[in-house]
Amino acid sequence: MTAEPTTADVCAARETRPRRSWRQFSLRTLLLLMLVLSVCFALFAFRLQRARRQAAAVATIRKLGGTADHDFRYKLVENRLESISGAESPIPEWLLKWLGPDFFHEVVMIRNPTDDARSPEEVRRFWTAVAQLDKAVELWAWRTWIQGTTTTEALRHHHSCGSWPWRMGACAVTIWSH
Repeated sequence: MTAEPTTADVCAARETRPRRSWRQFSLRTLLLLMLVLSVCFALFAFRLQRARRQAAAVATIRKLGGTADHDFRYKLVENRLESISGAESPIPEWLLKWLGPDFFHEVVMIRNPTDDARSPEEVRRFWTAVAQLDKAVELWAWRTWIQGTTTTEALRHHHSCGSWPWRMGACAVTIWSH
């Protein structure tokens, strides 16, 4: 039979065990670090994907001749947006170049092109892009850019507008049928 180790033997064994260097860490620490980094990268990827969808929608609206402006250019006054002249993003320029303004800012103002729509396909592309910009506060649309179910369906998917009527909650939709 073997003898039970004494307290002194246990303490001596602990003291003789080599100490870990600061560069070494346990498996538990490694797994915890991997979990934290995975969550951070997942949040970053989610935001980046959202920014890319927004950038594509903005590009479509601008290609058709419309405008889509970001939140740093406006302030909300009595449920209306007021333009801030000379407004610049508070995000450093190098970050805006690297990730784009759509990563840091939401589109809050959308206006349809000033020219009449040349085809129903253009109208569908415009309203499909509008549906992607669910943080918009004001939407201006007029003339041939308003076409029944295309417009209705786009605004139905627009989270801040909810469903009809034209003005509801935080979203103001101004439409002229002239």
